[in-house]
Amino acid sequence: MLIGDRIRVCRVEQRMTQKALSAKTGIPEVTIRGYETNKFIPKIDRVEKIAKALSVSADYLRTNMVSEIVKLYKRLSKRGKNEVQDYISYLKTKPECLKGGIKSDD
Repeated sequence: MLIGDRIRVCRVEQRMTQKALSAKTGIPEVTIRGYETNKFIPKIDRVEKIAKALSVSADYLRTNMVSEIVKLYKRLSKRGKNEVQDYISYLKTKPECLKGGIKSDD
């Protein structure tokens, strides 16, 4: 189950509309819809807001998120993969971007 599916299932179980979830989180309704249809992957801060609004853990919503990112990465062209690697290298030079246990291998 992808993160958007988990968001949708939790929201529906709580009989909450996308509009209500949007109001509770401050995330635009169209964005919530994009997450639930797996068109967008929410940033970590938004996952935390959604989890709080749905009374579930952010870890529960994030389960399989890494595998989603890996699947997307595998679909990239060689150039796209190189751009991702360059960006990761850049982020490793910015301590303010490193959060939650992400550490440089250097």
